[in-house]
Amino acid sequence: MKKALALILAMLMCLSVMVACGKTDDPATGDSTTTAAIGGENTPADTTTTAAETESPYDVNGYLKDSLDPSLNYNGEKFTILYWKDVERIEFEVLEMTGDLIGDALYNRNAAVEDRLNIDFEWIGTLGNYNNQAAFVTEVDNDVKSGGEYDVFAGYSMSAATIALQGLSRNLMEVENIDFEKPWWPASLTELTTINDRLYFCSGDISTNMLHMMYCTLFNKDLANQLNVGNVYEMVDKGTWTIDKMAELASTAYSDLNGDTAADVSDQFGLALGSNIHFDAFFTASGLRTVTKDANGTPVMAEEFSSDKTHALLTKIVDIFHNNDYSAFAATVSGWSNKPFAEGRVLFIIDRNYVTSSATFADTTVTYGVLPVPKYDEAQENYYTCMAFPFSIYSASIALDEAGANMAGAVLECMASESYRQVTPAVFETAMKLKYSAGEDDSRMYDLVRDTIQIDLGRIFTTPLKNISYSPFRSACNNGQTNWVSIIKAEARVMEKALDQIVTSLDKLAEGQ
Repeated sequence: MKKALALILAMLMCLSVMVACGKTDDPATGDSTTTAAIGGENTPADTTTTAAETESPYDVNGYLKDSLDPSLNYNGEKFTILYWKDVERIEFEVLEMTGDLIGDALYNRNAAVEDRLNIDFEWIGTLGNYNNQAAFVTEVDNDVKSGGEYDVFAGYSMSAATIALQGLSRNLMEVENIDFEKPWWPASLTELTTINDRLYFCSGDISTNMLHMMYCTLFNKDLANQLNVGNVYEMVDKGTWTIDKMAELASTAYSDLNGDTAADVSDQFGLALGSNIHFDAFFTASGLRTVTKDANGTPVMAEEFSSDKTHALLTKIVDIFHNNDYSAFAATVSGWSNKPFAEGRVLFIIDRNYVTSSATFADTTVTYGVLPVPKYDEAQENYYTCMAFPFSIYSASIALDEAGANMAGAVLECMASESYRQVTPAVFETAMKLKYSAGEDDSRMYDLVRDTIQIDLGRIFTTPLKNISYSPFRSACNNGQTNWVSIIKAEARVMEKALDQIVTSLDKLAEGQ
């Protein structure tokens, strides 16, 4: 009865999201539109539905349904997921409905999966974030060696590659019930991480944090009007929203508010970073990657990683943040955080988009807008969005037998598709685009940010790559170093050796499984 009630509430929630997004009440009109899936691969065609069309591939709200066999029934079997409990934003077990938009959507998703497949979720949490990822991998290793209590591992993004390379996860390309052609599995991730026709982990709509961890630019609309910076939305549309343009506009904003003749946390700034780690966003936004695949599908260091463009980008960023008083971040302004933006004293800030729903912004009176992280220059055709590391990647345990693996496939597919229809609309359409943005332009910018997510294979494999996929560039930006040629020369040798070890490990897995 509890699960049936949850499903009814889920339908009501979806209907409210439909109204909030401007969808028609009657799906038969064919005017309903849906959100693009993570990475932009899903824009379902408009559909016309009549009462006679009982087998429509779309649900009543116009969202694509999965193709799982409706007769799948696992007779109440327990399904155990090991997850990282120090995740930054809620994603996994939710014990009850509380009225929280996202929490209730996750509760309904889990109830729908249990009811559809007749399973009983068991959620076991353990520490697993950046500082605890080694402990998470050890927990996985110990579990596999002891016979396997866990069916699926849901870990911090840096953990999945290590779990795979240690032979602890199954090749999902050999697992039934998962359809990686569906929009809830973004091709930008699955195609990139499929190496030699083998795929050991997956993510997408199944991870709420993939939406939370997109990098974007927030700007103070009132301050922008006071400074007459112009229509920044039009700049984005025309392709002129670049790093140089952002710096130009930001340079007009600094004001020594406390009159002490020194830039400090009490002053007004043009550009800021919420944290020292956010320099990663500029690297990805400039169309740069650290690792790619060659013609044979083998991971190799990307040529652009050691290119003149990367050197020029580093020089540009160091100049902006170390040689100008209009910019601020923790290494140059003592006690810096994103609080000054929430207090109305910053024009532009680069951060993960979930910051708008954080406690810092709870009482803000700032009217802010949303933009992508700026391009390298106007010659660059597209904007690119960097994914911060704290999202989840899912793996199926190597300890599962064939039947267990196929069951895991069904659960992952069902979780992902239900997330696509229930959780993503709540997170993206309602929370981000409506609750935490101020108008249609901002909603449109959210779509652009989401549709241009760029996945770097080096970031997925960053732990076995000794963190070279982000650490050298980030550290150089933080420390004000511009000698990229000498920096990358030493690091490239380490990366190439690590890549050789990765390829060797993947080859051994292919031979042994």
